[in-house]
This record gives sequence, structure tokens and C-alpha cells, in this order.
Amino acid sequence: GLMEMIFPIILGLFFFYRPRIGNTTMIKTITQIFNQEKANIHILIGFSALLVILSIFVSLSRGAMISTCLSLILFTFFLLKRKISRGNTILIISVIILTAISIGWFGWDQIFDRFAKLKNSQGIIYESRLDFWKDTLDVISNYTITGSGMGTYSHIYPLHRSLVSDRFLTHAHNDYLELLAEGGVIAFFLAASFLITLFLKTYTMFSKRRDAFSIYLYMGSITALFSILFHSFVDFNMHIGANGLWFFFVAGIAVSAANTGIREQSRATRLLPVGSITKKIGFIFTICMVTIFALLFNLSNLSGIFYYSNIKDSTMSAATPVEVIQKIEK
Repeated sequence: GLMEMIFPIILGLFFFYRPRIGNTTMIKTITQIFNQEKANIHILIGFSALLVILSIFVSLSRGAMISTCLSLILFTFFLLKRKISRGNTILIISVIILTAISIGWFGWDQIFDRFAKLKNSQGIIYESRLDFWKDTLDVISNYTITGSGMGTYSHIYPLHRSLVSDRFLTHAHNDYLELLAEGGVIAFFLAASFLITLFLKTYTMFSKRRDAFSIYLYMGSITALFSILFHSFVDFNMHIGANGLWFFFVAGIAVSAANTGIREQSRATRLLPVGSITKKIGFIFTICMVTIFALLFNLSNLSGIFYYSNIKDSTMSAATPVEVIQKIEK
């Protein structure tokens, strides 16, 4: 999940540092490429992009592979939409071909075998996640508005599961269903509002941009966000700390790339200033309250873990003294 969010940004920088050459012979073209000042950066970033996308396919994660392919399609769409240059279209085709050849070095058969496991012994497409999702829908129907509470999925799921199993399910393997189960319609509406606002506002500004660095950086960052959001339909990427942090960092890059002025004569930012003192005070107050709540929550959680660690290895039987049992209860 983290690699598929890193890859599009590297790809955007790879295109930005592409050497600009005229129509000439192949020998002269190669000479011009290596004579340009930033050609070494272009080559280095190109190899980095190749390593990152290889790591995604070598992981044999079906969701990650599909999401990466979809992100490449989206990135290509942005290139064609902006009509940047014909050389970029050739370049992205070259990236895809080179990636396919490199993956072939490790063997396509492992990847095909991974997808073949989607079929059961009867030859019918079956995935255990479908059972999880069906049971999660039952959870959602019982806690539609407010959800069962953030972080409670692993505790509430056993009460609704349809399959008898010794396996302990910690996540729904679908971030959207899990958000609905834990936070209900309220949390889902807040998350959806944030994403829709982010994409619509930044894309409106992006369509007006003329600075190459801002354009490529936005294309890479917004594609990275779409990639992980695609993957979240079949996994719990957003419940992994590193992925969550990188997701919001990349969201910040997208906003910055769409709104920040690069040239000296342009405005520093196209974002509207917060003029009202009431809004500023309200924002500061909200941040302070969230910070205090987060500190209290984590401190209480840590203290609970500390006290539990003193008794977690205790054993009890009929012969256990009453004083010991009272201590454990306390």
C-alpha cells in the first residue's frame, strides 16, 4: 500500500526531469540526453520508479497490482488531458514495457498462480473476503447511524459472523465497510466530504496551472491517493499507521501543488485566506481539544496496558488465595 502511493509521485518527478531533445538521429539523441544537466537525476528517478513498482508485483498482492495498473491508467489520462507532449506518451509506454520485462525476470507464473487462487476446487470464483463483507453488512444494519465505535470492529464482528472459525478477524478487508460499521453514516459522510472537497477543489486549480513542476507533482500525488483508495475496497490499508500518515502528507502535496505560486511574479498561494477572527479562534480551539483528547486517550490506553502487563501471566485455580484474586480484580 505504501509503495503504490510512493510510485506515482516518483513517476511524476521522472516526467518532470525528462531531457528535452529535438528530432535527430538515435546517436545524437543519446548524446543530448547525457549532456543535459539533470539527465542523471532523470535516470536515477527512473530506476527508483522501476524498483518501487517491482516491489509491488513481487509482493504478490492482487489488490496492490490491480491498483497500480489503475493508477497508471489514471496518470496516462492526466497526460492526455493536459496534452503536455507526445514524448511523454512514448515514455509512459516505455515504462510499462520495461516493467513487464523486469517482472518477467522474477516470473509471471507466480503472479498468474496468485490470481488463479480466486477459484475454488469447483472452478467457481470465490474469495473469503465476501463472507467478511456479508457479515459486516449485518453489523452496519445494526449500527447504521453512529456505528459500533471506532476501533471496535474486532470485538463486534464475532457476534455477527456467519462462519464458525477459530480465526480472529481484526479488520473487514474493506476500509469503506469497516468505516460504516465503526463510525456509521456520520463518519462515512465526514470522510466522503473531505475526499470530495479535496479532489474537486484541487482539480479545479490544477486545470488552470501552467507550471510544469506543479502539474507533474499534482498528477503524481492525486494518482497516489486514488491508488490507495482503489486498494481500500479489498484491504485495510488506511488502518496501517505508515499508510495513513503518508496518505495525508500526499493530500497536503496535492493541495500545495494545485495552489502554490512557483514564479516570483505570481501570488504565493491561491488558497483563500481565513479572514474571520471567529474562524481562527474556532480552528485553534478545535485543534487544542483534539490534541487534549488524543493525549488523554493514549495515556489511558498506555496505563491500561501497563497495569494489565502485571497480571497477564497470572494463573488461577481453586487453590488461589482470595487476596491474590482480589489483587487481580483490582
